[in-house]
Amino acid sequence: MLWLAIRIDSADAEMYYNRAEAYGAKGEYDKAIADFTEAIRLDPQNSVLYARRAIAHREVGDDLKAAKDEGKALELSN
Repeated sequence: MLWLAIRIDSADAEMYYNRAEAYGAKGEYDKAIADFTEAIRLDPQNSVLYARRAIAHREVGDDLKAAKDEGKALELSN
């Protein structure tokens, strides 16, 4: 059912963010990362998206990508 919201309006970064958060809550971090990545594509200046994707990267053990996202989140929040 999570995919249905995206089909309704696929150009909305907030919908991808919300679904990514749901996937993260379920422990489906690869799916969360994919949705955070799409949300970032749609809203590349949103620091929260990078920060949340960093958390998902840490959960799957990809510390290098997490650090890169953390840096981008800090850069955008200044």
